[in-house]
Amino acid sequence: MRKIVIFLCLLMNIYGHLQAEISKELFPTLSGLQRTGCTKTIGENENGTVWGSRSYLMQEIETATIDGKQYLLFGTNNIYDEYCSLWLREENNKILVYSTAQKKDLVLYDFTLNVGDSLSRLYVDYELSSVVDYDYEEWGLAPLVVTEVSTITLLDGKEYKKWTFDNGTEYVEGIGSFGSCYAYNDFYQLIANAPLLSDVHSQHLVCASKDGQLLYQMDDTEMEHLEAECLCEGYVSSSVETIITPNTNASKLLQDGQLFILRDGKTYNVMGIEVRK
Repeated sequence: MRKIVIFLCLLMNIYGHLQAEISKELFPTLSGLQRTGCTKTIGENENGTVWGSRSYLMQEIETATIDGKQYLLFGTNNIYDEYCSLWLREENNKILVYSTAQKKDLVLYDFTLNVGDSLSRLYVDYELSSVVDYDYEEWGLAPLVVTEVSTITLLDGKEYKKWTFDNGTEYVEGIGSFGSCYAYNDFYQLIANAPLLSDVHSQHLVCASKDGQLLYQMDDTEMEHLEAECLCEGYVSSSVETIITPNTNASKLLQDGQLFILRDGKTYNVMGIEVRK
Protein backbone atom coordinates (compact mmCIF):
# COMPACT_ATOMS: atom_id res chain seq x y z
CA MET A 1 0.00 0.00 0.00
CA ARG A 2 2.84 2.37 0.90
CA LYS A 3 4.47 1.71 -2.50
CA ILE A 4 1.22 2.57 -4.27
CA VAL A 5 0.95 5.86 -2.38
CA ILE A 6 4.55 6.75 -3.23
CA PHE A 7 3.93 5.89 -6.89
CA LEU A 8 0.81 8.08 -7.02
CA CYS A 9 2.72 10.94 -5.41
CA LEU A 10 5.44 10.61 -8.03
CA LEU A 11 2.82 10.71 -10.78
CA MET A 12 1.30 13.83 -9.27
CA ASN A 13 4.71 15.50 -9.05
CA ILE A 14 5.49 14.63 -12.67
CA TYR A 15 2.07 15.91 -13.79
CA GLY A 16 2.56 19.13 -11.82
CA HIS A 17 5.99 19.58 -13.38
CA LEU A 18 4.59 19.14 -16.89
CA GLN A 19 1.77 21.56 -16.18
CA ALA A 20 4.21 24.13 -14.83
CA GLU A 21 6.10 24.02 -18.12
CA ILE A 22 3.07 25.39 -19.96
CA SER A 23 3.63 29.08 -19.31
CA LYS A 24 0.50 31.21 -19.14
CA GLU A 25 2.66 34.23 -19.95
CA LEU A 26 3.91 32.68 -23.17
CA PHE A 27 0.58 31.06 -24.04
CA PRO A 28 -2.19 33.24 -22.55
CA THR A 29 -4.81 31.84 -24.95
CA LEU A 30 -3.63 28.28 -25.49
CA SER A 31 -2.62 27.35 -21.96
CA GLY A 32 -5.47 25.47 -20.30
CA LEU A 33 -7.61 25.67 -23.45
CA GLN A 34 -9.67 22.64 -24.46
CA ARG A 35 -11.80 22.36 -27.58
CA THR A 36 -14.21 19.57 -28.47
CA GLY A 37 -14.90 19.21 -32.16
CA CYS A 38 -17.35 16.97 -33.96
CA THR A 39 -16.74 15.55 -37.42
CA LYS A 40 -19.88 14.47 -39.26
CA THR A 41 -19.23 11.83 -41.90
CA ILE A 42 -21.32 10.41 -44.74
CA GLY A 43 -20.90 7.16 -46.63
CA GLU A 44 -22.71 4.52 -48.63
CA ASN A 45 -23.27 0.81 -48.09
CA GLU A 46 -25.67 -1.84 -49.36
CA ASN A 47 -28.46 -0.20 -47.33
CA GLY A 48 -27.90 3.27 -48.72
CA THR A 49 -26.56 6.45 -47.07
CA VAL A 50 -24.80 6.01 -43.73
CA TRP A 51 -24.10 8.91 -41.39
CA GLY A 52 -21.45 8.87 -38.71
CA SER A 53 -20.25 11.21 -35.98
CA ARG A 54 -16.98 11.51 -34.08
CA SER A 55 -16.27 13.85 -31.17
CA TYR A 56 -12.64 14.56 -30.30
CA LEU A 57 -10.78 16.70 -27.79
CA MET A 58 -7.98 19.11 -28.72
CA GLN A 59 -5.74 20.51 -26.01
CA GLU A 60 -2.16 21.28 -25.03
CA ILE A 61 0.22 18.34 -25.26
CA GLU A 62 3.77 19.55 -24.66
CA THR A 63 6.20 22.37 -25.34
CA ALA A 64 9.40 22.45 -27.34
CA THR A 65 12.04 24.96 -28.33
CA ILE A 66 12.40 25.56 -32.07
CA ASP A 67 14.99 28.04 -33.34
CA GLY A 68 15.29 29.48 -29.85
CA LYS A 69 11.53 30.05 -29.39
CA GLN A 70 9.12 28.05 -27.26
CA TYR A 71 6.14 26.42 -28.98
CA LEU A 72 3.14 24.52 -27.70
CA LEU A 73 2.00 21.35 -29.44
CA PHE A 74 -1.78 21.64 -29.56
CA GLY A 75 -3.82 18.78 -30.91
CA THR A 76 -5.64 15.53 -30.45
CA ASN A 77 -2.78 13.28 -29.42
CA ASN A 78 0.98 13.09 -29.17
CA ILE A 79 1.54 11.93 -32.76
CA TYR A 80 3.85 14.26 -34.66
CA ASP A 81 1.60 14.66 -37.64
CA GLU A 82 0.75 18.20 -38.69
CA TYR A 83 -2.62 16.96 -39.87
CA CYS A 84 -3.44 16.09 -36.24
CA SER A 85 -1.52 18.66 -34.19
CA LEU A 86 0.17 21.99 -34.73
CA TRP A 87 3.17 23.72 -33.15
CA LEU A 88 1.81 27.09 -32.02
CA ARG A 89 3.07 30.13 -30.17
CA GLU A 90 1.63 33.52 -29.25
CA GLU A 91 3.00 36.99 -29.88
CA ASN A 92 1.48 40.48 -30.10
CA ASN A 93 -2.07 39.15 -29.72
CA LYS A 94 -1.61 36.68 -32.56
CA ILE A 95 -1.42 32.89 -32.67
CA LEU A 96 1.37 31.73 -34.94
CA VAL A 97 1.85 28.29 -36.48
CA TYR A 98 5.31 27.00 -37.29
CA SER A 99 5.94 25.88 -40.87
CA THR A 100 8.44 23.02 -40.85
CA ALA A 101 8.85 23.39 -44.61
CA GLN A 102 9.59 27.12 -44.59
CA LYS A 103 11.25 27.25 -41.17
CA LYS A 104 9.20 30.26 -40.11
CA ASP A 105 6.03 31.34 -38.30
CA LEU A 106 2.77 31.91 -40.16
CA VAL A 107 -0.19 33.87 -38.76
CA LEU A 108 -3.09 31.56 -37.95
CA TYR A 109 -5.20 33.87 -35.78
CA ASP A 110 -4.87 37.64 -35.54
CA PHE A 111 -6.89 39.21 -32.72
CA THR A 112 -5.98 42.78 -33.75
CA LEU A 113 -7.80 42.88 -37.10
CA ASN A 114 -10.41 45.52 -37.93
CA VAL A 115 -13.15 45.56 -40.57
CA GLY A 116 -11.54 45.66 -44.02
CA ASP A 117 -8.29 44.09 -42.85
CA SER A 118 -7.15 40.87 -44.47
CA LEU A 119 -5.69 37.60 -43.26
CA SER A 120 -3.49 35.59 -45.62
CA ARG A 121 -4.68 32.10 -46.46
CA LEU A 122 -2.50 29.19 -45.44
CA TYR A 123 -2.08 25.99 -47.41
CA VAL A 124 -0.82 22.45 -46.99
CA ASP A 125 2.19 21.17 -48.88
CA TYR A 126 1.29 17.49 -49.01
CA GLU A 127 4.72 16.36 -50.20
CA LEU A 128 6.37 18.02 -47.19
CA SER A 129 3.45 17.44 -44.78
CA SER A 130 3.67 21.06 -43.69
CA VAL A 131 1.55 24.17 -43.43
CA VAL A 132 2.85 26.86 -45.80
CA ASP A 133 1.87 30.33 -46.97
CA TYR A 134 2.72 29.92 -50.65
CA ASP A 135 -0.29 28.87 -52.65
CA TYR A 136 -0.68 26.35 -55.38
CA GLU A 137 -1.62 27.64 -58.83
CA GLU A 138 -4.78 25.53 -58.85
CA TRP A 139 -5.98 27.30 -55.71
CA GLY A 140 -4.88 30.91 -55.92
CA LEU A 141 -7.40 32.04 -53.33
CA ALA A 142 -7.44 35.65 -52.18
CA PRO A 143 -6.78 36.50 -48.52
CA LEU A 144 -9.72 36.48 -46.13
CA VAL A 145 -11.23 39.91 -45.50
CA VAL A 146 -12.85 40.90 -42.21
CA THR A 147 -16.47 41.93 -42.77
CA GLU A 148 -17.53 42.31 -39.14
CA VAL A 149 -15.99 42.62 -35.69
CA SER A 150 -18.60 42.05 -32.97
CA THR A 151 -18.76 40.82 -29.39
CA ILE A 152 -20.12 37.64 -27.89
CA THR A 153 -20.77 36.83 -24.23
CA LEU A 154 -19.39 33.43 -23.31
CA LEU A 155 -20.44 31.20 -20.43
CA ASP A 156 -18.05 32.87 -17.99
CA GLY A 157 -20.18 36.00 -18.32
CA LYS A 158 -17.44 38.01 -20.09
CA GLU A 159 -17.54 39.63 -23.51
CA TYR A 160 -15.10 38.52 -26.20
CA LYS A 161 -14.46 39.81 -29.71
CA LYS A 162 -15.66 37.77 -32.67
CA TRP A 163 -14.35 38.17 -36.22
CA THR A 164 -16.38 37.28 -39.32
CA PHE A 165 -14.73 36.94 -42.72
CA ASP A 166 -16.02 37.25 -46.26
CA ASN A 167 -16.25 33.48 -46.68
CA GLY A 168 -18.36 33.08 -43.53
CA THR A 169 -15.53 31.79 -41.33
CA GLU A 170 -15.62 33.05 -37.73
CA TYR A 171 -13.25 32.99 -34.80
CA VAL A 172 -13.47 34.27 -31.24
CA GLU A 173 -10.66 35.57 -29.07
CA GLY A 174 -9.82 33.09 -26.38
CA ILE A 175 -11.24 30.00 -28.09
CA GLY A 176 -10.36 30.20 -31.80
CA SER A 177 -12.39 28.94 -34.76
CA PHE A 178 -16.11 29.04 -34.11
CA GLY A 179 -19.29 27.49 -35.46
CA SER A 180 -19.43 24.98 -38.30
CA CYS A 181 -17.15 24.34 -41.24
CA TYR A 182 -16.80 21.95 -44.16
CA ALA A 183 -13.10 21.27 -43.64
CA TYR A 184 -11.41 18.57 -41.67
CA ASN A 185 -9.44 19.23 -38.48
CA ASP A 186 -9.91 21.97 -35.95
CA PHE A 187 -7.44 24.71 -36.80
CA TYR A 188 -7.43 23.97 -40.51
CA GLN A 189 -10.71 25.81 -40.92
CA LEU A 190 -8.56 28.82 -41.82
CA ILE A 191 -6.38 26.88 -44.26
CA ALA A 192 -7.44 26.77 -47.90
CA ASN A 193 -6.72 23.20 -48.98
CA ALA A 194 -7.03 21.51 -45.61
CA PRO A 195 -6.67 17.75 -45.33
CA LEU A 196 -10.11 16.48 -46.28
CA LEU A 197 -11.19 12.89 -45.82
CA SER A 198 -13.52 11.65 -48.52
CA ASP A 199 -16.32 10.88 -46.08
CA VAL A 200 -16.21 14.13 -44.08
CA HIS A 201 -19.38 16.14 -44.51
CA SER A 202 -18.96 18.89 -41.93
CA GLN A 203 -17.17 19.83 -38.73
CA HIS A 204 -18.54 21.65 -35.70
CA LEU A 205 -17.25 23.23 -32.51
CA VAL A 206 -19.12 21.40 -29.75
CA CYS A 207 -17.68 23.18 -26.71
CA ALA A 208 -14.62 24.95 -25.37
CA SER A 209 -13.23 25.47 -21.88
CA LYS A 210 -10.39 27.32 -20.22
CA ASP A 211 -8.76 25.99 -17.04
CA GLY A 212 -11.84 23.83 -16.41
CA GLN A 213 -14.29 26.73 -16.92
CA LEU A 214 -16.73 26.02 -19.74
CA LEU A 215 -16.76 28.98 -22.14
CA TYR A 216 -18.92 27.73 -24.98
CA GLN A 217 -21.31 24.87 -25.63
CA MET A 218 -23.53 24.33 -28.65
CA ASP A 219 -27.26 24.05 -28.16
CA ASP A 220 -28.30 20.76 -26.58
CA THR A 221 -30.74 20.06 -29.41
CA GLU A 222 -28.01 20.50 -32.03
CA MET A 223 -25.60 18.37 -30.01
CA GLU A 224 -28.16 15.58 -29.88
CA HIS A 225 -28.88 15.94 -33.60
CA LEU A 226 -25.17 15.65 -34.44
CA GLU A 227 -24.74 12.79 -31.97
CA ALA A 228 -21.88 14.78 -30.46
CA GLU A 229 -20.60 14.96 -26.91
CA CYS A 230 -18.68 17.61 -24.99
CA LEU A 231 -15.34 16.25 -23.79
CA CYS A 232 -14.06 19.47 -22.19
CA GLU A 233 -13.56 19.92 -18.46
CA GLY A 234 -16.34 21.88 -16.82
CA TYR A 235 -19.13 20.35 -18.90
CA VAL A 236 -22.25 19.43 -16.95
CA SER A 237 -25.00 17.36 -18.54
CA SER A 238 -28.17 19.30 -19.26
CA SER A 239 -30.11 16.56 -17.46
CA VAL A 240 -29.17 18.23 -14.16
CA GLU A 241 -31.94 20.41 -12.82
CA THR A 242 -32.14 22.83 -9.91
CA ILE A 243 -31.54 20.82 -6.72
CA ILE A 244 -32.32 22.11 -3.25
CA THR A 245 -29.67 20.97 -0.80
CA PRO A 246 -31.25 19.68 2.46
CA ASN A 247 -30.69 21.64 5.68
CA THR A 248 -29.13 24.63 3.90
CA ASN A 249 -30.36 27.65 2.04
CA ALA A 250 -28.19 26.78 -0.97
CA SER A 251 -29.29 25.31 -4.29
CA LYS A 252 -27.64 24.17 -7.51
CA LEU A 253 -28.63 25.59 -10.86
CA LEU A 254 -27.65 24.56 -14.39
CA GLN A 255 -27.71 27.54 -16.73
CA ASP A 256 -26.52 27.32 -20.35
CA GLY A 257 -24.57 24.17 -19.54
CA GLN A 258 -22.76 25.73 -16.56
CA LEU A 259 -23.34 24.62 -12.96
CA PHE A 260 -23.86 27.42 -10.42
CA ILE A 261 -24.50 27.40 -6.67
CA LEU A 262 -27.09 29.82 -5.29
CA ARG A 263 -26.69 30.80 -1.64
CA ASP A 264 -27.84 33.81 0.40
CA GLY A 265 -28.88 35.66 -2.74
CA LYS A 266 -25.46 35.27 -4.36
CA THR A 267 -24.28 33.09 -7.26
CA TYR A 268 -21.08 31.03 -7.16
CA ASN A 269 -19.38 28.81 -9.72
CA VAL A 270 -18.27 25.26 -8.92
CA MET A 271 -14.91 26.62 -7.70
CA GLY A 272 -16.70 28.65 -5.01
CA ILE A 273 -15.96 31.99 -6.69
CA GLU A 274 -18.79 34.51 -6.71
CA VAL A 275 -20.16 35.27 -10.16
CA ARG A 276 -21.32 38.83 -10.58
CA LYS A 277 -23.87 39.46 -13.30
